[in-house]
Amino acid sequence: MTDHITAYPLTWPNGWKRSKVRQHSQFSKKTERTRRDVTLTDAVTFVLDELRRMEVRDWNVIISTNVELRLDGLPRGGKPAPVDTGVSVWWKDGNKQLVIAIDKYYRVADNLYAIGKTIEAMRGIDRWGSGEILERTFTGFQALPNPDAVNWRDVLDYRGNDLAECKVAYRRAIGNAHPDRGGNDAQAAIVNKAWEMAQGELS
Repeated sequence: MTDHITAYPLTWPNGWKRSKVRQHSQFSKKTERTRRDVTLTDAVTFVLDELRRMEVRDWNVIISTNVELRLDGLPRGGKPAPVDTGVSVWWKDGNKQLVIAIDKYYRVADNLYAIGKTIEAMRGIDRWGSGEILERTFTGFQALPNPDAVNWRDVLDYRGNDLAECKVAYRRAIGNAHPDRGGNDAQAAIVNKAWEMAQGELS
């Protein structure tokens, strides 16, 4: 794991948009006689189980929320809901740092459970579809560095000092960040930040 990720308080991934409006979820657990809301413990167990099915070990997972932690480093249930109910789950796949973050729902448990359902659905892609599709899907969840901390020359793959040439490199990089080519909004944000830095230095 990278040093900047904390289980508490919430570490939101760079380039991921925040929800402006929250909603109630439809997640529930069936008991013997009735149904009940998903608890934080239910959601933690569900997410860890889904990641284990992908052969991701628990020590390679960080569940990040604004909920205080138990002694084992996982969110403590039964606490008052924080103002920011967002959740991010970070894990390692080889050398790649992956993340899924959701803040769509009013409850932390629901946001975490939604992450578990997302992972479950992606595992279905692997079972019923193609491993290549799954790999392309997970590319969108690759955690990216803070845009302010990147070297714009590395991002744009340009070593010269001509702004017009640099713009050609920028257009190539932003094209590669397009979802149709395996990119995503977060990667595009990094490229656009690099272009801003390049213009400031080369103008």
